[in-house]
This record gives sequence, structure tokens and C-alpha cells, in this order.
Amino acid sequence: MAHLWPLIRTKKIIMGVERTVIVIYQVKDVDGELHVFEIQKEIFPMGIKWVANEIKNGEVEGYRFGFYSELEDDPVECLQKLYRKIN
Repeated sequence: MAHLWPLIRTKKIIMGVERTVIVIYQVKDVDGELHVFEIQKEIFPMGIKWVANEIKNGEVEGYRFGFYSELEDDPVECLQKLYRKIN
């Protein structure tokens, strides 16, 4: 079972790279253990890096998933691709 928490948008610009926290995503694995992921995108001049970091006890810890997309790729499709990687 997967669940999206309310949409959160936080932008940070670090060394010219825009980093946006998009959403918090939680999913249970086959053993019923809950995993919570912070979904981010980082915009670079040549493309976008999509990242899902597992959050445990308020820290980035555990599973990490990610991929790069082109600047013109549909962001909804990119999020769906990241969700498929997590699930």
C-alpha cells in the first residue's frame, strides 16, 4: 500500500543547483514494514536528477532511488517512474 503525504514544496539553491522537495511518499514492503521517502528533484543545466531518500528517525538512512531526466520530460511521468522504482 502506498500513500502520498500532503504536497510539500521547499526550494533551496545550493551552488547554483535548484533543489526542490516535492512530496513525502510512504509505502509498505512485502513484510508490512513502512518506508517513508522524501522525493526531491535537482535541476542542472543539462537535465533533472530525481531522488527518493528513505527517512528514518528524521535522517536520510536506508534505501535510495534515483535517475536523470531531460529538461523537457513530463514531470508527472518522471514521478511515476520514481514511484515504480520504489515499489
